[in-house]
Amino acid sequence: MKITLGSLTTIFIMLFVSSCMKDSPSVVALDFLQAIEDEDYDRARKLSTEETGKMINLLESLSDISDQSTKGASTGKPEILNERIEGDTAYVEFRHTGDDATDILELRRVDGRWLAHVTKDSLSEKELIDTETSYDSFPEPADPQ
Repeated sequence: MKITLGSLTTIFIMLFVSSCMKDSPSVVALDFLQAIEDEDYDRARKLSTEETGKMINLLESLSDISDQSTKGASTGKPEILNERIEGDTAYVEFRHTGDDATDILELRRVDGRWLAHVTKDSLSEKELIDTETSYDSFPEPADPQ
């Protein structure tokens, strides 16, 4: 079997591209979201920043004390829709199968690795935005006169 320079170059390029894709924000986001869905909190912590790890600890504690009937309840498989990278921060838009609502997961590059970054503040901001959005859909109160 004769190996040419062209085939060696092709193999090198394929290996390089596949190794880069393993740590892309979208790939990490999908793995993180699936770990949360599977309640694999150890795997989720490995894919997240230190601050997010604290949030996962809280989620795990709440999961342990929650009603057992909700354990294993699926929200659908996560699907990645879009990715935007701004320096060492990335934003990955996703949704769960069967759900039209989309959300955005922030990731940060730490020591060359993309890690999910969810904080108490970012969750509070999201709730505030969702609340403001839902209030916009209500009609104005009727004039009592």
